[in-house]
Amino acid sequence: MKNTKPLTEAQTEASILSLARKNGCEEKVLNILSRTKNILKGLHNEQEKKTVATLAIAEIHKTIGCVAALICDGVEILPDDMSYKDDIILNKNCHRIE
Repeated sequence: MKNTKPLTEAQTEASILSLARKNGCEEKVLNILSRTKNILKGLHNEQEKKTVATLAIAEIHKTIGCVAALICDGVEILPDDMSYKDDIILNKNCHRIE
């Protein structure tokens, strides 16, 4: 198994914004990040900061349209979104007519 260094905050943010840009929701994600940073400035308790950051990443996860489970520090924050599976099955059964 390959040992990879965790991304820095700047690298993580750039990665998230790149994905948001591809999905057409960059402005919404920028707003979430800005709100989160403003909230974190006023917090001094590490557990509160971690909770706020987890809530923010969950909001970003949904905003970007992720359907896989969101796991932070080994804890499942959001389960798989199974509602998309019906769409996949429906589209698999469709045939393209030209």
